[in-house]
Amino acid sequence: MTEIGILVKSIKIIPDQVDAIVDSIEQSFNTSDIILMTGGLGPTDDDLTRDAVAVAFNEEQYSSSELEEKIREYFRIRSIQMAESNIRQSMIIPSAEIIPNDVGTASGWWIEKDNKILVTMPGVPSELYEMWRNFVQNRLRRKALNQAIVIHTIKTFGRLESSIAEDVKHLFKSKNPVLGIYAKQDGVHLRIMGFDQSEHGASKLVRDFEQQILLILKSDIWGFDNDTLEQKLGDLLKNHKLKLSIMESCTGGLLSNTITSIEGSSEYFKAGIVSYSNESKILMGVDPKVIESYGVVSPQVAQQMANAVRIKFHTDIGIGVTGILGEKPIDGHDPGLVYINISSYSHSNNLIVNFKWTRSIMKRNTVSAILFRMLQFLPEFIEDNKLDTK
Repeated sequence: MTEIGILVKSIKIIPDQVDAIVDSIEQSFNTSDIILMTGGLGPTDDDLTRDAVAVAFNEEQYSSSELEEKIREYFRIRSIQMAESNIRQSMIIPSAEIIPNDVGTASGWWIEKDNKILVTMPGVPSELYEMWRNFVQNRLRRKALNQAIVIHTIKTFGRLESSIAEDVKHLFKSKNPVLGIYAKQDGVHLRIMGFDQSEHGASKLVRDFEQQILLILKSDIWGFDNDTLEQKLGDLLKNHKLKLSIMESCTGGLLSNTITSIEGSSEYFKAGIVSYSNESKILMGVDPKVIESYGVVSPQVAQQMANAVRIKFHTDIGIGVTGILGEKPIDGHDPGLVYINISSYSHSNNLIVNFKWTRSIMKRNTVSAILFRMLQFLPEFIEDNKLDTK
């Protein structure tokens, strides 16, 4: 919303009760210029958004013949028998303009009254996003405040949100630009938002403010705006003609999947092995004596995995990942402990992470930690080996 010039004042979750929805609409109209509502536009009896909006605006609903025909056509071209309850989705009030739904049957409403705007959109994510992108976003942009808003995001990794916030706490007092801080999967993000009558003026405000943060947090920053860890890593590997292979166990292929989500990753990613069992690790070249001596969850096994996969696939860099992301301890180690090794013919770099969350979150956070460590490791490896860019 901020990117189109609209500041979000509040976000509410409302139960499927007409009175509760009506109260929320009335309260929002007293405090906001724009109200966006999602969900409750389906064909069932508990889809009450249309009813509540009609009550709030003191208007009677009627069936739109245009909408009814579109709904019937939606089912007809798909050879699906339509339930009569779907006709409820053709209802509209006199003051509402129909917002078309190109991928479903729940049309939205656009209502303007007393210099306020209320928009209803479906709750199904695919339908909501299409309606937002194709209609609502651009129309709201044209009605946004008559000022330019510029937003820059600074991305850090390796420190807690509270620690970062402490270092820049004096900057939170600024009214323009405004600084926000957010904990994300790929680290802590700092968002700077500047306002001015011109885009040039807003950009200058943000740039000057950003320089203050860069001086304070320079060593913690890995990217900006739309940067992703996997894209930054891919660019480094590709630009220096380096090849990468991975042997991972507890992350279950998520590391390989994340790296290969980038277009053109085949230029630098050669192989990803999910060696979940001891037998598969041994089959790939891990010494069974190392597993027996140190345990499968150990830095020694991580290093064996990294070396084995690098040698097996003749790559410049190998990554080995072993740990416990389940619920039960292994070899006396508690869940959340992961050992990582990044190996080359000239360097070896160990990383230990220990997260205490759900299995899926621990996997994602482990992958982010590995990608960040790779961004730290590669420049040193490149410099020591005097590798030229292509």
